[in-house]
Amino acid sequence: MNKIMKKVFVFVAVFCIFFLTENVQASFTIVDCSDAGHLVTLGIPQIECEALEALWDSTDGENWENNNRWDTLSGVDEWTGIRADNGHVERLSLDENRMNGTIPSEIGNLTELTEIELQENRLSGEIPSEIGQLSNLKVLNISENLFETLPAELIGLNNLETFHIGNNRFSGEIPEVICELASLKNLLLDDNNFTSIPSCIGNLDNLEYLSIEDNTLTKLPSEIGNISSLKTLYLSYNNITQITSGLGTLSNLVRLDLSDNQLSGSIPQDLTNLNVSKLSNLEFRDNNLSGRVPDFTKFIWMDEFDISYNKFVFSDFEPEYSVYEEEFEDYSYYSQSKVDTERNITFNQDEELVITPEVAINPSGNDHYQWSKDGDEIVDATDRIFTKDQITCTDVGVYTYEIINSIVDDDELNLRSEEITVCTADCGCVAKDDSEDTVEEENEELKDNVASLEDDVDDLEDDVEDLEDEVKDLKDKQDDLESELAGLKGNSENIARINSELVATNNVINELKEELAELYESKGQTEGAYEELKKEFEEFKSNTEGRLKNYEQERANDKHEDPQVKGAQDQKKGVFGRFFSWIALLFMAD
Repeated sequence: MNKIMKKVFVFVAVFCIFFLTENVQASFTIVDCSDAGHLVTLGIPQIECEALEALWDSTDGENWENNNRWDTLSGVDEWTGIRADNGHVERLSLDENRMNGTIPSEIGNLTELTEIELQENRLSGEIPSEIGQLSNLKVLNISENLFETLPAELIGLNNLETFHIGNNRFSGEIPEVICELASLKNLLLDDNNFTSIPSCIGNLDNLEYLSIEDNTLTKLPSEIGNISSLKTLYLSYNNITQITSGLGTLSNLVRLDLSDNQLSGSIPQDLTNLNVSKLSNLEFRDNNLSGRVPDFTKFIWMDEFDISYNKFVFSDFEPEYSVYEEEFEDYSYYSQSKVDTERNITFNQDEELVITPEVAINPSGNDHYQWSKDGDEIVDATDRIFTKDQITCTDVGVYTYEIINSIVDDDELNLRSEEITVCTADCGCVAKDDSEDTVEEENEELKDNVASLEDDVDDLEDDVEDLEDEVKDLKDKQDDLESELAGLKGNSENIARINSELVATNNVINELKEELAELYESKGQTEGAYEELKKEFEEFKSNTEGRLKNYEQERANDKHEDPQVKGAQDQKKGVFGRFFSWIALLFMAD
Protein backbone atom coordinates (compact mmCIF):
# COMPACT_ATOMS: atom_id res chain seq x y z
CA MET A 1 0.00 0.00 0.00
CA ASN A 2 1.50 3.44 -0.94
CA LYS A 3 2.14 6.32 1.51
CA ILE A 4 -0.91 8.32 0.43
CA MET A 5 -3.23 5.39 1.12
CA LYS A 6 -1.62 4.84 4.54
CA LYS A 7 -2.16 8.49 5.50
CA VAL A 8 -5.78 8.39 4.42
CA PHE A 9 -6.49 5.32 6.54
CA VAL A 10 -4.63 6.74 9.54
CA PHE A 11 -6.54 10.02 9.27
CA VAL A 12 -9.89 8.27 9.20
CA ALA A 13 -8.89 6.02 12.12
CA VAL A 14 -7.72 8.97 14.24
CA PHE A 15 -10.89 10.88 13.46
CA CYS A 16 -13.12 7.96 14.49
CA ILE A 17 -11.15 7.16 17.64
CA PHE A 18 -11.19 10.80 18.72
CA PHE A 19 -14.92 11.32 18.52
CA LEU A 20 -15.80 7.84 19.79
CA THR A 21 -13.65 8.17 22.91
CA GLU A 22 -14.91 11.67 23.66
CA ASN A 23 -18.62 11.33 22.90
CA VAL A 24 -19.87 7.63 22.90
CA GLN A 25 -22.23 6.68 25.72
CA ALA A 26 -23.01 3.14 26.96
CA SER A 27 -25.69 1.19 25.08
CA PHE A 28 -27.02 -2.35 25.86
CA THR A 29 -28.20 -5.13 23.61
CA ILE A 30 -28.83 -7.62 26.45
CA VAL A 31 -30.37 -7.30 29.87
CA ASP A 32 -28.22 -5.98 32.72
CA CYS A 33 -29.49 -7.77 35.82
CA SER A 34 -27.67 -5.31 38.10
CA ASP A 35 -29.51 -2.30 36.70
CA ALA A 36 -32.45 -1.32 38.89
CA GLY A 37 -34.28 0.28 35.97
CA HIS A 38 -33.97 -2.86 33.92
CA LEU A 39 -35.35 -4.95 36.77
CA VAL A 40 -38.39 -2.68 36.99
CA THR A 41 -39.01 -3.30 33.29
CA LEU A 42 -38.52 -7.04 33.63
CA GLY A 43 -40.80 -7.23 36.63
CA ILE A 44 -38.70 -9.79 38.57
CA PRO A 45 -35.98 -9.59 41.25
CA GLN A 46 -32.30 -9.53 40.38
CA ILE A 47 -31.61 -13.09 41.53
CA GLU A 48 -34.24 -14.48 39.15
CA CYS A 49 -32.97 -12.32 36.31
CA GLU A 50 -29.49 -13.73 36.86
CA ALA A 51 -30.88 -17.27 36.86
CA LEU A 52 -32.49 -16.71 33.45
CA GLU A 53 -29.28 -15.17 32.15
CA ALA A 54 -27.32 -18.20 33.39
CA LEU A 55 -29.76 -20.51 31.60
CA TRP A 56 -29.29 -18.48 28.41
CA ASP A 57 -25.50 -18.69 28.67
CA SER A 58 -25.25 -22.36 29.60
CA THR A 59 -27.64 -23.62 26.90
CA ASP A 60 -26.42 -21.51 23.96
CA GLY A 61 -29.36 -19.12 23.94
CA GLU A 62 -28.12 -17.33 20.83
CA ASN A 63 -28.86 -20.47 18.82
CA TRP A 64 -32.20 -21.49 20.32
CA GLU A 65 -34.95 -22.31 17.86
CA ASN A 66 -36.99 -19.50 19.43
CA ASN A 67 -35.40 -16.91 21.71
CA ASN A 68 -37.91 -14.18 20.99
CA ARG A 69 -37.66 -11.16 23.36
CA TRP A 70 -34.90 -12.71 25.47
CA ASP A 71 -32.45 -10.10 24.20
CA THR A 72 -34.74 -7.10 24.72
CA LEU A 73 -35.74 -4.94 27.66
CA SER A 74 -39.32 -6.00 28.16
CA GLY A 75 -41.43 -7.72 30.76
CA VAL A 76 -40.33 -11.34 31.13
CA ASP A 77 -43.92 -12.36 30.41
CA GLU A 78 -43.13 -11.41 26.82
CA TRP A 79 -40.08 -13.67 26.67
CA THR A 80 -40.57 -16.95 24.88
CA GLY A 81 -41.35 -19.78 27.30
CA ILE A 82 -41.64 -17.62 30.43
CA ARG A 83 -44.71 -17.06 32.54
CA ALA A 84 -44.49 -14.74 35.52
CA ASP A 85 -46.97 -13.81 38.20
CA ASN A 86 -46.79 -11.57 41.27
CA GLY A 87 -43.26 -10.48 40.36
CA HIS A 88 -41.75 -13.97 40.04
CA VAL A 89 -41.05 -16.51 37.31
CA GLU A 90 -43.60 -19.31 37.69
CA ARG A 91 -43.23 -21.33 34.48
CA LEU A 92 -40.28 -22.22 32.26
CA SER A 93 -41.39 -23.88 29.02
CA LEU A 94 -38.66 -24.17 26.37
CA ASP A 95 -39.35 -27.59 24.89
CA GLU A 96 -38.23 -28.42 21.34
CA ASN A 97 -36.05 -25.32 21.33
CA ARG A 98 -32.63 -26.61 20.24
CA MET A 99 -31.13 -25.94 23.66
CA ASN A 100 -27.62 -27.32 23.88
CA GLY A 101 -25.61 -27.50 27.08
CA THR A 102 -26.34 -27.96 30.78
CA ILE A 103 -28.92 -26.77 33.28
CA PRO A 104 -27.17 -24.14 35.46
CA SER A 105 -27.13 -24.33 39.24
CA GLU A 106 -28.77 -20.88 39.35
CA ILE A 107 -32.06 -22.51 38.39
CA GLY A 108 -32.44 -23.23 42.10
CA ASN A 109 -32.98 -19.48 42.63
CA LEU A 110 -36.27 -19.55 40.70
CA THR A 111 -37.99 -20.62 43.89
CA GLU A 112 -41.52 -19.75 42.73
CA LEU A 113 -41.39 -22.07 39.73
CA THR A 114 -44.31 -24.49 39.44
CA GLU A 115 -43.50 -25.93 35.99
CA ILE A 116 -40.27 -26.74 34.14
CA GLU A 117 -40.63 -28.12 30.61
CA LEU A 118 -37.30 -28.61 28.82
CA GLN A 119 -38.10 -31.76 26.85
CA GLU A 120 -36.84 -32.53 23.35
CA ASN A 121 -33.56 -30.62 23.51
CA ARG A 122 -29.86 -31.56 23.69
CA LEU A 123 -29.30 -30.97 27.39
CA SER A 124 -26.71 -33.12 29.13
CA GLY A 125 -24.37 -33.25 32.13
CA GLU A 126 -25.37 -33.30 35.76
CA ILE A 127 -28.81 -32.17 36.81
CA PRO A 128 -27.85 -29.53 39.43
CA SER A 129 -28.53 -30.44 43.03
CA GLU A 130 -29.95 -26.94 43.51
CA ILE A 131 -33.06 -28.06 41.65
CA GLY A 132 -34.10 -29.61 44.95
CA GLN A 133 -34.70 -26.09 46.28
CA LEU A 134 -37.77 -25.68 44.08
CA SER A 135 -40.29 -26.76 46.70
CA ASN A 136 -43.21 -25.23 44.74
CA LEU A 137 -42.48 -27.24 41.60
CA LYS A 138 -45.36 -29.41 40.38
CA VAL A 139 -44.22 -30.38 36.86
CA LEU A 140 -40.68 -31.37 35.83
CA ASN A 141 -40.31 -32.60 32.26
CA ILE A 142 -36.75 -33.15 31.00
CA SER A 143 -37.55 -36.04 28.68
CA GLU A 144 -35.78 -36.59 25.34
CA ASN A 145 -32.43 -35.18 26.40
CA LEU A 146 -29.06 -36.74 27.28
CA PHE A 147 -29.15 -36.97 31.08
CA GLU A 148 -27.66 -40.02 32.85
CA THR A 149 -28.07 -39.49 36.62
CA LEU A 150 -30.51 -37.95 39.10
CA PRO A 151 -29.36 -35.94 42.15
CA ALA A 152 -30.35 -37.13 45.61
CA GLU A 153 -31.56 -33.59 46.32
CA LEU A 154 -34.72 -34.31 44.31
CA ILE A 155 -36.11 -35.30 47.69
CA GLY A 156 -36.78 -31.60 48.23
CA LEU A 157 -39.47 -31.53 45.54
CA ASN A 158 -42.23 -32.40 47.99
CA ASN A 159 -44.97 -30.87 45.81
CA LEU A 160 -43.94 -32.49 42.53
CA GLU A 161 -46.90 -34.15 40.79
CA THR A 162 -45.54 -34.94 37.30
CA PHE A 163 -42.00 -36.22 36.70
CA HIS A 164 -41.08 -37.11 33.09
CA ILE A 165 -37.51 -38.25 32.35
CA GLY A 166 -38.25 -40.59 29.44
CA ASN A 167 -35.88 -41.03 26.49
CA ASN A 168 -32.64 -40.14 28.23
CA ARG A 169 -29.62 -42.26 29.14
CA PHE A 170 -30.52 -43.46 32.62
CA SER A 171 -29.60 -47.04 33.48
CA GLY A 172 -29.50 -49.54 36.34
CA GLU A 173 -32.07 -49.60 39.11
CA ILE A 174 -34.60 -46.79 39.19
CA PRO A 175 -33.22 -44.39 41.86
CA GLU A 176 -34.91 -44.77 45.23
CA VAL A 177 -35.07 -40.99 45.64
CA ILE A 178 -38.11 -41.14 43.35
CA CYS A 179 -39.90 -43.10 46.08
CA GLU A 180 -39.60 -40.03 48.32
CA LEU A 181 -41.69 -37.84 46.02
CA ALA A 182 -44.82 -38.28 48.06
CA SER A 183 -47.04 -35.98 45.97
CA LEU A 184 -46.21 -37.70 42.70
CA LYS A 185 -49.19 -38.53 40.48
CA ASN A 186 -47.55 -39.11 37.09
CA LEU A 187 -44.20 -40.88 36.67
CA LEU A 188 -42.83 -41.47 33.16
CA LEU A 189 -39.52 -43.33 32.77
CA ASP A 190 -39.88 -44.70 29.22
CA ASP A 191 -37.09 -45.28 26.71
CA ASN A 192 -34.13 -45.59 29.05
CA ASN A 193 -32.11 -48.58 30.20
CA PHE A 194 -33.55 -49.18 33.66
CA THR A 195 -33.12 -52.80 34.72
CA SER A 196 -35.17 -53.00 37.91
CA ILE A 197 -37.83 -51.27 40.00
CA PRO A 198 -37.14 -50.69 43.71
CA SER A 199 -39.64 -52.21 46.12
CA CYS A 200 -40.15 -48.77 47.67
CA ILE A 201 -42.20 -47.86 44.58
CA GLY A 202 -45.15 -49.15 46.61
CA ASN A 203 -44.80 -46.11 48.91
CA LEU A 204 -46.11 -43.70 46.26
CA ASP A 205 -49.63 -43.55 47.63
CA ASN A 206 -50.80 -40.81 45.24
CA LEU A 207 -49.38 -42.25 42.03
CA GLU A 208 -51.98 -42.59 39.27
CA TYR A 209 -49.91 -42.98 36.10
CA LEU A 210 -46.77 -45.14 35.86
CA SER A 211 -45.06 -45.77 32.54
CA ILE A 212 -41.74 -47.64 32.28
CA GLU A 213 -42.03 -48.81 28.67
CA ASP A 214 -39.04 -49.67 26.49
CA ASN A 215 -36.45 -50.42 29.17
CA THR A 216 -34.74 -53.67 30.18
CA LEU A 217 -36.80 -54.67 33.22
CA THR A 218 -36.87 -58.39 33.97
CA LYS A 219 -39.33 -58.56 36.86
CA LEU A 220 -41.90 -56.55 38.80
CA PRO A 221 -41.83 -56.09 42.58
CA SER A 222 -44.95 -57.37 44.30
CA GLU A 223 -45.10 -54.04 46.18
CA ILE A 224 -46.41 -52.42 43.03
CA GLY A 225 -49.75 -53.88 44.05
CA ASN A 226 -49.75 -51.51 47.07
CA ILE A 227 -50.28 -48.42 44.92
CA SER A 228 -54.04 -48.36 45.36
CA SER A 229 -54.42 -45.05 43.51
CA LEU A 230 -52.79 -46.40 40.32
CA LYS A 231 -54.94 -46.04 37.20
CA THR A 232 -52.48 -46.62 34.36
CA LEU A 233 -49.58 -49.09 34.32
CA TYR A 234 -47.58 -49.28 31.08
CA LEU A 235 -44.74 -51.84 31.07
CA SER A 236 -44.49 -52.92 27.43
CA TYR A 237 -41.22 -53.52 25.54
CA ASN A 238 -39.19 -54.92 28.42
CA ASN A 239 -37.84 -58.37 29.29
CA ILE A 240 -40.29 -59.19 32.09
CA THR A 241 -40.72 -62.95 32.41
CA GLN A 242 -43.61 -63.27 34.87
CA ILE A 243 -46.72 -61.33 35.85
CA THR A 244 -46.26 -60.55 39.52
CA SER A 245 -48.91 -61.40 42.04
CA GLY A 246 -50.79 -58.52 43.60
CA LEU A 247 -51.81 -56.66 40.47
CA GLY A 248 -55.35 -57.83 41.10
CA THR A 249 -55.50 -55.58 44.18
CA LEU A 250 -55.16 -52.37 42.13
CA SER A 251 -58.78 -51.40 42.60
CA ASN A 252 -58.55 -48.20 40.54
CA LEU A 253 -56.67 -49.69 37.59
CA VAL A 254 -58.00 -48.63 34.18
CA ARG A 255 -55.20 -49.64 31.79
CA LEU A 256 -52.59 -52.42 32.05
CA ASP A 257 -50.13 -52.98 29.21
CA LEU A 258 -47.62 -55.83 29.46
CA SER A 259 -47.22 -56.44 25.73
CA ASP A 260 -43.88 -57.16 24.03
CA ASN A 261 -42.16 -58.83 26.98
CA GLN A 262 -40.94 -62.37 27.67
CA LEU A 263 -43.93 -63.43 29.78
CA SER A 264 -44.54 -67.15 30.05
CA GLY A 265 -47.02 -69.28 31.93
CA SER A 266 -50.62 -68.21 32.29
CA ILE A 267 -52.45 -64.94 32.95
CA PRO A 268 -53.04 -64.72 36.73
CA GLN A 269 -56.57 -65.46 37.84
CA ASP A 270 -56.52 -62.62 40.39
CA LEU A 271 -56.71 -60.05 37.57
CA THR A 272 -60.42 -60.86 37.41
CA ASN A 273 -60.65 -59.14 40.84
CA LEU A 274 -59.99 -55.75 39.27
CA ASN A 275 -62.71 -53.13 39.37
CA VAL A 276 -65.35 -54.05 36.80
CA SER A 277 -66.58 -50.47 36.40
CA LYS A 278 -63.09 -49.04 35.74
CA LEU A 279 -60.91 -51.53 33.87
CA SER A 280 -60.93 -50.74 30.13
CA ASN A 281 -57.62 -51.98 28.67
CA LEU A 282 -55.73 -55.26 29.13
CA GLU A 283 -52.85 -55.87 26.72
CA PHE A 284 -50.69 -59.02 26.71
CA ARG A 285 -49.68 -59.00 23.04
CA ASP A 286 -46.36 -60.50 21.86
CA ASN A 287 -45.38 -62.77 24.74
CA ASN A 288 -45.11 -66.51 25.39
CA LEU A 289 -48.28 -66.85 27.46
CA SER A 290 -50.29 -70.05 27.32
CA GLY A 291 -52.92 -71.99 29.28
CA ARG A 292 -56.46 -71.17 30.19
CA VAL A 293 -57.30 -67.46 29.86
CA PRO A 294 -59.23 -66.20 32.92
CA ASP A 295 -62.87 -65.34 32.37
CA PHE A 296 -63.13 -61.56 31.84
CA THR A 297 -66.69 -61.60 30.48
CA LYS A 298 -67.98 -59.53 33.40
CA PHE A 299 -65.88 -56.56 32.25
CA ILE A 300 -68.50 -55.46 29.75
CA TRP A 301 -67.02 -51.93 29.59
CA MET A 302 -63.71 -53.25 28.27
CA ASP A 303 -62.39 -51.23 25.33
CA GLU A 304 -59.39 -53.38 24.46
CA PHE A 305 -58.42 -56.94 25.34
CA ASP A 306 -55.38 -58.13 23.41
CA ILE A 307 -53.87 -61.63 23.74
CA SER A 308 -52.56 -61.92 20.16
CA TYR A 309 -49.11 -63.30 19.29
CA ASN A 310 -48.83 -65.71 22.22
CA LYS A 311 -49.12 -69.51 22.55
CA PHE A 312 -52.82 -69.89 23.22
CA VAL A 313 -54.96 -72.58 21.58
CA PHE A 314 -58.71 -72.55 20.98
CA SER A 315 -59.59 -74.37 24.19
CA ASP A 316 -57.89 -71.58 26.21
CA PHE A 317 -60.53 -68.97 25.36
CA GLU A 318 -63.23 -70.60 23.23
CA PRO A 319 -65.89 -70.61 26.01
CA GLU A 320 -65.76 -66.80 26.35
CA TYR A 321 -65.09 -65.98 22.71
CA SER A 322 -68.63 -65.03 21.69
CA VAL A 323 -69.02 -62.64 24.68
CA TYR A 324 -65.67 -60.98 23.98
CA GLU A 325 -66.58 -60.50 20.34
CA GLU A 326 -69.97 -59.03 21.18
CA GLU A 327 -69.20 -56.88 24.23
CA PHE A 328 -65.59 -55.72 23.86
CA GLU A 329 -64.85 -52.87 21.53
CA ASP A 330 -61.51 -54.33 20.46
CA TYR A 331 -60.74 -57.99 21.08
CA SER A 332 -57.50 -59.29 19.50
CA TYR A 333 -56.53 -62.98 19.59
CA TYR A 334 -55.09 -63.67 16.12
CA SER A 335 -51.66 -64.97 15.03
CA GLN A 336 -50.85 -67.34 17.85
CA SER A 337 -47.54 -69.18 17.71
CA LYS A 338 -47.32 -72.50 15.91
CA VAL A 339 -48.33 -75.50 17.98
CA ASP A 340 -46.38 -78.71 18.49
CA THR A 341 -42.58 -78.92 18.23
CA GLU A 342 -40.41 -79.30 15.18
CA ARG A 343 -39.30 -82.95 15.16
CA ASN A 344 -38.29 -86.00 13.12
CA ILE A 345 -40.05 -89.39 13.34
CA THR A 346 -38.40 -92.51 11.87
CA PHE A 347 -40.34 -95.65 10.85
CA ASN A 348 -39.39 -99.00 9.38
CA GLN A 349 -40.39 -99.90 5.83
CA ASP A 350 -43.98 -101.24 5.65
CA GLU A 351 -44.63 -100.19 9.27
CA GLU A 352 -47.86 -98.34 10.09
CA LEU A 353 -47.44 -94.55 9.81
CA VAL A 354 -48.93 -92.74 12.83
CA ILE A 355 -48.42 -88.99 13.67
CA THR A 356 -50.02 -87.75 16.90
CA PRO A 357 -50.26 -83.97 17.59
CA GLU A 358 -48.76 -82.75 20.86
CA VAL A 359 -51.48 -80.12 21.31
CA ALA A 360 -54.07 -81.09 23.91
CA ILE A 361 -57.50 -82.29 22.87
CA ASN A 362 -60.17 -79.57 22.99
CA PRO A 363 -62.87 -80.86 25.38
CA SER A 364 -65.58 -79.06 23.38
CA GLY A 365 -64.86 -81.14 20.30
CA ASN A 366 -65.01 -78.02 18.14
CA ASP A 367 -61.45 -78.35 16.79
CA HIS A 368 -61.04 -79.77 13.28
CA TYR A 369 -57.78 -80.83 11.61
CA GLN A 370 -56.38 -80.71 8.10
CA TRP A 371 -53.08 -82.50 7.36
CA SER A 372 -50.62 -81.53 4.63
CA LYS A 373 -47.47 -83.11 3.20
CA ASP A 374 -44.70 -81.02 1.69
CA GLY A 375 -47.07 -78.03 1.60
CA ASP A 376 -49.96 -79.76 -0.16
CA GLU A 377 -53.19 -80.74 1.59
CA ILE A 378 -53.75 -84.47 1.92
CA VAL A 379 -57.21 -85.43 0.69
CA ASP A 380 -59.51 -86.73 3.47
CA ALA A 381 -56.77 -86.35 6.11
CA THR A 382 -58.98 -84.52 8.62
CA ASP A 383 -58.67 -86.67 11.73
CA ARG A 384 -56.71 -85.42 14.70
CA ILE A 385 -54.22 -88.30 14.39
CA PHE A 386 -52.79 -88.97 10.93
CA THR A 387 -52.42 -92.67 10.03
CA LYS A 388 -51.50 -94.88 7.05
CA ASP A 389 -51.38 -98.65 7.04
CA GLN A 390 -47.95 -99.20 5.47
CA ILE A 391 -45.26 -96.59 4.98
CA THR A 392 -43.23 -96.57 1.76
CA CYS A 393 -40.53 -94.29 0.41
CA THR A 394 -43.20 -92.07 -1.16
CA ASP A 395 -44.54 -91.25 2.32
CA VAL A 396 -41.25 -89.77 3.50
CA GLY A 397 -41.47 -85.95 3.77
CA VAL A 398 -42.53 -82.95 5.86
CA TYR A 399 -45.98 -83.08 7.49
CA THR A 400 -47.94 -80.23 9.10
CA TYR A 401 -51.48 -79.82 10.35
CA GLU A 402 -53.87 -76.92 10.75
CA ILE A 403 -56.53 -76.62 13.44
CA ILE A 404 -59.81 -74.92 12.63
CA ASN A 405 -62.46 -74.17 15.26
CA SER A 406 -66.16 -74.10 14.46
CA ILE A 407 -66.88 -71.48 17.16
CA VAL A 408 -63.89 -69.20 16.57
CA ASP A 409 -64.65 -68.85 12.90
CA ASP A 410 -61.78 -66.64 11.80
CA ASP A 411 -59.13 -67.49 9.20
CA GLU A 412 -56.60 -65.27 10.98
CA LEU A 413 -56.63 -67.61 13.96
CA ASN A 414 -56.24 -70.98 12.27
CA LEU A 415 -53.56 -72.69 14.33
CA ARG A 416 -50.71 -74.19 12.36
CA SER A 417 -48.19 -76.75 13.54
CA GLU A 418 -44.43 -76.84 13.34
CA GLU A 419 -42.93 -79.18 10.73
CA ILE A 420 -42.90 -82.91 11.51
CA THR A 421 -40.43 -84.77 9.27
CA VAL A 422 -41.18 -88.43 8.57
CA CYS A 423 -38.19 -90.69 7.79
CA THR A 424 -37.64 -94.41 7.17
CA ALA A 425 -34.63 -96.58 7.87
CA ASP A 426 -34.30 -97.52 4.19
CA CYS A 427 -35.18 -94.23 2.45
CA GLY A 428 -33.93 -91.68 4.95
CA CYS A 429 -35.81 -88.38 5.34
CA VAL A 430 -36.19 -87.44 1.66
CA ALA A 431 -39.05 -88.87 -0.38
CA LYS A 432 -38.04 -91.29 -3.17
CA ASP A 433 -39.96 -92.44 -6.27
CA ASP A 434 -40.59 -96.25 -6.42
CA SER A 435 -40.33 -96.75 -10.20
CA GLU A 436 -39.56 -99.85 -12.30
CA ASP A 437 -36.39 -98.35 -13.70
CA THR A 438 -33.41 -100.65 -13.29
CA VAL A 439 -29.84 -99.70 -12.68
CA GLU A 440 -28.94 -100.89 -16.22
CA GLU A 441 -31.49 -98.55 -17.76
CA GLU A 442 -30.14 -95.66 -15.75
CA ASN A 443 -26.61 -96.55 -16.91
CA GLU A 444 -27.71 -96.64 -20.56
CA GLU A 445 -29.28 -93.24 -20.18
CA LEU A 446 -26.08 -91.89 -18.68
CA LYS A 447 -24.04 -93.36 -21.58
CA ASP A 448 -26.30 -91.64 -24.10
CA ASN A 449 -25.82 -88.38 -22.27
CA VAL A 450 -22.04 -88.80 -22.30
CA ALA A 451 -21.99 -89.50 -26.06
CA SER A 452 -24.06 -86.42 -26.70
CA LEU A 453 -21.67 -84.35 -24.64
CA GLU A 454 -18.67 -85.72 -26.56
CA ASP A 455 -20.25 -84.59 -29.85
CA ASP A 456 -20.78 -81.18 -28.38
CA VAL A 457 -17.10 -81.04 -27.36
CA ASP A 458 -15.96 -81.86 -30.92
CA ASP A 459 -18.13 -79.07 -32.29
CA LEU A 460 -16.68 -76.67 -29.76
CA GLU A 461 -13.10 -77.59 -30.70
CA ASP A 462 -13.83 -76.75 -34.37
CA ASP A 463 -15.26 -73.43 -33.31
CA VAL A 464 -12.16 -72.69 -31.23
CA GLU A 465 -9.84 -73.29 -34.22
CA ASP A 466 -11.87 -70.87 -36.36
CA LEU A 467 -11.73 -68.25 -33.64
CA GLU A 468 -7.94 -68.65 -33.27
CA ASP A 469 -7.49 -67.91 -37.00
CA GLU A 470 -9.62 -64.77 -36.70
CA VAL A 471 -7.62 -63.65 -33.66
CA LYS A 472 -4.34 -64.07 -35.57
CA ASP A 473 -5.61 -61.87 -38.43
CA LEU A 474 -6.78 -59.21 -36.01
CA LYS A 475 -3.40 -59.22 -34.25
CA ASP A 476 -1.61 -58.51 -37.53
CA LYS A 477 -3.91 -55.55 -38.15
CA GLN A 478 -3.27 -54.34 -34.62
CA ASP A 479 0.51 -54.35 -35.18
CA ASP A 480 0.11 -52.23 -38.33
CA LEU A 481 -2.11 -49.70 -36.55
CA GLU A 482 0.30 -49.42 -33.63
CA SER A 483 3.14 -48.56 -36.01
CA GLU A 484 1.09 -45.79 -37.60
CA LEU A 485 0.05 -44.51 -34.19
CA ALA A 486 3.66 -44.35 -32.96
CA GLY A 487 4.54 -42.01 -35.81
CA LEU A 488 1.68 -39.68 -35.02
CA LYS A 489 2.06 -39.77 -31.27
CA GLY A 490 5.11 -37.49 -31.06
CA ASN A 491 3.50 -34.75 -33.16
CA SER A 492 0.21 -34.82 -31.28
CA GLU A 493 1.94 -34.62 -27.90
CA ASN A 494 3.98 -31.56 -28.91
CA ILE A 495 0.90 -29.81 -30.30
CA ALA A 496 -1.09 -30.49 -27.13
CA ARG A 497 1.76 -29.21 -24.91
CA ILE A 498 2.17 -25.99 -26.86
CA ASN A 499 -1.59 -25.35 -26.86
CA SER A 500 -1.71 -25.88 -23.11
CA GLU A 501 1.16 -23.43 -22.55
CA LEU A 502 -0.50 -20.83 -24.77
CA VAL A 503 -3.77 -21.07 -22.84
CA ALA A 504 -1.96 -20.71 -19.51
CA THR A 505 0.02 -17.69 -20.79
CA ASN A 506 -3.13 -15.94 -22.03
CA ASN A 507 -4.79 -16.48 -18.66
CA VAL A 508 -1.86 -14.92 -16.81
CA ILE A 509 -1.82 -11.92 -19.20
CA ASN A 510 -5.54 -11.33 -18.67
CA GLU A 511 -5.16 -11.50 -14.89
CA LEU A 512 -2.27 -8.98 -14.96
CA LYS A 513 -4.33 -6.61 -17.12
CA GLU A 514 -7.20 -6.74 -14.63
CA GLU A 515 -4.89 -6.07 -11.67
CA LEU A 516 -3.21 -3.14 -13.48
CA ALA A 517 -6.61 -1.56 -14.24
CA GLU A 518 -7.62 -1.89 -10.60
CA LEU A 519 -4.36 -0.27 -9.45
CA TYR A 520 -4.85 2.73 -11.78
CA GLU A 521 -8.40 3.17 -10.56
CA SER A 522 -7.38 2.88 -6.89
CA LYS A 523 -4.55 5.37 -7.37
CA GLY A 524 -6.88 7.99 -8.85
CA GLN A 525 -9.46 7.57 -6.10
CA THR A 526 -6.84 7.70 -3.35
CA GLU A 527 -5.16 10.88 -4.64
CA GLY A 528 -8.54 12.59 -5.01
CA ALA A 529 -9.59 11.61 -1.49
CA TYR A 530 -6.29 12.81 -0.06
CA GLU A 531 -6.57 16.24 -1.67
CA GLU A 532 -10.15 16.67 -0.46
CA LEU A 533 -9.26 15.66 3.10
CA LYS A 534 -6.23 17.97 3.10
CA LYS A 535 -8.39 20.90 1.93
CA GLU A 536 -11.04 20.16 4.58
CA PHE A 537 -8.33 19.97 7.23
CA GLU A 538 -6.90 23.42 6.30
CA GLU A 539 -10.38 24.96 6.49
CA PHE A 540 -11.13 23.20 9.78
CA LYS A 541 -7.78 24.30 11.23
CA SER A 542 -8.32 27.94 10.17
CA ASN A 543 -11.83 28.05 11.65
CA THR A 544 -10.78 26.36 14.84
CA GLU A 545 -7.79 28.72 15.42
CA GLY A 546 -10.11 31.67 15.00
CA ARG A 547 -12.53 30.24 17.54
CA LEU A 548 -9.71 29.59 20.00
CA LYS A 549 -8.54 33.23 19.72
CA ASN A 550 -12.10 34.41 20.41
CA TYR A 551 -12.25 32.13 23.51
CA GLU A 552 -8.96 33.57 24.80
CA GLN A 553 -10.12 37.12 24.20
CA GLU A 554 -13.39 36.51 26.03
CA ARG A 555 -11.49 34.91 28.92
CA ALA A 556 -9.18 37.93 29.21
CA ASN A 557 -12.12 40.33 29.22
CA ASP A 558 -14.03 38.44 31.90
CA LYS A 559 -12.22 38.97 35.19
CA HIS A 560 -15.01 37.26 37.22
CA GLU A 561 -15.22 34.13 35.12
CA ASP A 562 -17.30 31.17 36.42
CA PRO A 563 -14.96 28.30 37.46
CA GLN A 564 -17.23 25.70 35.79
CA VAL A 565 -17.16 27.63 32.51
CA LYS A 566 -13.41 27.95 32.78
CA GLY A 567 -13.10 24.17 33.30
CA ALA A 568 -15.26 23.43 30.29
CA GLN A 569 -13.23 25.77 28.11
CA ASP A 570 -9.99 24.23 29.28
CA GLN A 571 -11.41 20.78 28.54
CA LYS A 572 -12.41 21.82 25.01
CA LYS A 573 -9.02 23.36 24.47
CA GLY A 574 -7.37 20.16 25.67
CA VAL A 575 -9.53 18.09 23.37
CA PHE A 576 -8.78 20.22 20.32
CA GLY A 577 -5.15 20.32 21.26
CA ARG A 578 -4.94 16.55 21.31
CA PHE A 579 -6.81 16.34 18.05
CA PHE A 580 -4.47 18.77 16.26
CA SER A 581 -1.47 16.98 17.74
CA TRP A 582 -2.68 13.69 16.22
CA ILE A 583 -3.35 15.38 12.87
CA ALA A 584 0.06 17.02 12.86
CA LEU A 585 1.70 13.67 13.52
CA LEU A 586 -0.34 12.23 10.67
CA PHE A 587 0.89 14.68 8.04
CA MET A 588 4.44 14.68 9.34
CA ALA A 589 4.61 10.93 9.05
CA ASP A 590 6.83 9.64 6.31
